[in-house]
Amino acid sequence: MRRLLGLSTLLALFAAGPALAAPKEKSKEKKEETEESADEPLPNPDDFKESGDEDEAATAPSRVEDGDKEEDEPEDLDFTDDKTDEIQFKDEDEQESVKPRGPGEDSAQIYRDTQKKLAEATADEELIAWEAYLKKYPKSLFRERVENRMEELSAELFGERVPGSDRGARREDAANRELNFTSPLQFGSAEPRNRIGGTAEIGIPNWFAPNLDAELQVLRDLSIHAGIDRGVTGTGFLLGGKYALIKSARTNTVLSGALDFDLTLSPTFPTLEPRIMAGQKLPVLEGLYLQASLGVDAELRSPVGMRYVYGFNAELRPNDVVYAFVETTGELKFLGADAFDPFKFMVLSFGMKFVPTKGGLSTVLAEKDGFFVSHAKKPVVLVLGANFPYASRYWGFYQGSVTLGAQWYL
Repeated sequence: MRRLLGLSTLLALFAAGPALAAPKEKSKEKKEETEESADEPLPNPDDFKESGDEDEAATAPSRVEDGDKEEDEPEDLDFTDDKTDEIQFKDEDEQESVKPRGPGEDSAQIYRDTQKKLAEATADEELIAWEAYLKKYPKSLFRERVENRMEELSAELFGERVPGSDRGARREDAANRELNFTSPLQFGSAEPRNRIGGTAEIGIPNWFAPNLDAELQVLRDLSIHAGIDRGVTGTGFLLGGKYALIKSARTNTVLSGALDFDLTLSPTFPTLEPRIMAGQKLPVLEGLYLQASLGVDAELRSPVGMRYVYGFNAELRPNDVVYAFVETTGELKFLGADAFDPFKFMVLSFGMKFVPTKGGLSTVLAEKDGFFVSHAKKPVVLVLGANFPYASRYWGFYQGSVTLGAQWYL
């Protein structure tokens, strides 16, 4: 029995041995097949496509992309309430030196770019633009400057009067600033201004002519003056007034009428001297100032004498310190007389003017941070000139002279 049991066991083990060994062999065979397939090149996916599959692959992704694509926002869409045309304050190539720190705040670069854009704008256009600027940048770093500029523009548009620019540093309207014309050598200035001046003319063979004058500017367009003067009829006391019909710093033009009363001392007789005078500044270097005067001197004596006088002056300012001038003056009398030729005396003058005070006259108006600021310091102008008569008849007190003098503009 035991032998039979042992024999059965051996037969069972013998039969199970190949079954247990089979999985190992299959695993080994599978591993070998995997290694062999790795050595072969992968098949190309295009080899398995059919002609219809290519069109479906091209159209299917486009349908998916079209469904996910968002609609572009129009570029000209405007969410603001104000639809009026306004000056844009931002450049595409803007380079800001100081970046805004919060909403409604500008930067130094934005402010400077806006100033450049408005440089050629008219007063009303600039005022509207600055109002729009403050709406866009209510927390502007330059709000005070913008508001001051807007006050200037309002004064210019509505004719608000402000003091003259020669009386201290202040912001002013262009229509109310002084033009800063200096006095010609042989005749009066066309511009009413505060000034005190004096000259001494010394000539040959025997000629001395003093001139002292003080002018007070009562209003911007009105002045009175008094002084001592010597002309072809002798030395006398002078008293008169001047009124500017036109005096605009925007066009640099002045047109004035004047009336003087001259009391000649030796011989003693009064003279009325009406004048019409004009001045124009041209943009040459620091300024080319042209002045002209035309008038009549009525000698109130017996017989009544009438003298016709004229003058023309050109003053060039190459810088703030030295000016050069040339002028001509003339007097005519007894025009139309049959018995004798008319009296005439015509003089050519030229010379230099020097401004020793710092700043001079041509820096009365300067631009600082976009505003016009005056800086005049009551300048003194020294005068050196020479005079030559180029036409004369019945009057030969001198053949030439030199003039020394000074003008103090208050």
